[in-house]
Amino acid sequence: LSYAEFGDPVTQLRFEEAAEAPLGRDQVRVRMLAAAINPADINQVQGRYASQPPLPAVGGNEGVGEIVEAGPNVDPAVARVGQRVVFGTSQMGTWSEFVLAGQDQVLVLDDDTSVEHASCMMVSACTAYRMLHDFVQLQPGDIVLQNGATSAVGRAVIQIAKSMGVTSVNVLRRERPDLEGTVSELRSLGADVLAFEEDLETREGLRQLRAQLDRPVHLALNCVGGKSATNLTRLVGQRASLVTYGGMSLRPTQLSTAKMIFEDLRLFGYWMTRW
Repeated sequence: LSYAEFGDPVTQLRFEEAAEAPLGRDQVRVRMLAAAINPADINQVQGRYASQPPLPAVGGNEGVGEIVEAGPNVDPAVARVGQRVVFGTSQMGTWSEFVLAGQDQVLVLDDDTSVEHASCMMVSACTAYRMLHDFVQLQPGDIVLQNGATSAVGRAVIQIAKSMGVTSVNVLRRERPDLEGTVSELRSLGADVLAFEEDLETREGLRQLRAQLDRPVHLALNCVGGKSATNLTRLVGQRASLVTYGGMSLRPTQLSTAKMIFEDLRLFGYWMTRW
């Protein structure tokens, strides 16, 4: 599934047949089993992402496949035919039947890892893990606050936080289809507190939320931007860290100057590709 020009994925993406590329001596040929579609993938096709492959390009940055061929210099202790692998680098062109990768670009999976989970573990799950570990030294009983709780990263944050003994406060929009089913699903993943955007916009809503928490919030994760980011900062404590890793609202992140000056709000960005 390739594109020759940047633009609307609906019009630019094309199914194309291509001759099998020759295998390098240090490469493996991977037959793709499943590939994820992330917002970054769409942004790359649109030409709006921070990193872009040379054109023409095959779409897709993430996926899982099985090694079907290995070059003569590939160390069998690193990768061998029959093993399922994911990719440790981006711009691999995973929306394809086969992918060529260097032996240092693949990570071998355990046999009990499902194809579905493996196909999206390197971007969303790893983003969630790093944000929970790299900015604030969270301890059991601490609290993480996030918007975009229904996103793939949001779901991963809920589960990883639960495994750390960290309480998750999860903000979502009330105006969504099957709200009851969504709430039930997030609860089943381990969401501790669920809140709606409007709960963070009123004094009474904030009072009720704070009543459910036994300590200040020192880490907030923002993938929406706009007014939603402002809402997150209303609930955080002194010297809290706001980590922005997305902008799904397509609006600039809006923050209180007073919050930054008088409460020492700290702002960070996170990009998995850089890590």
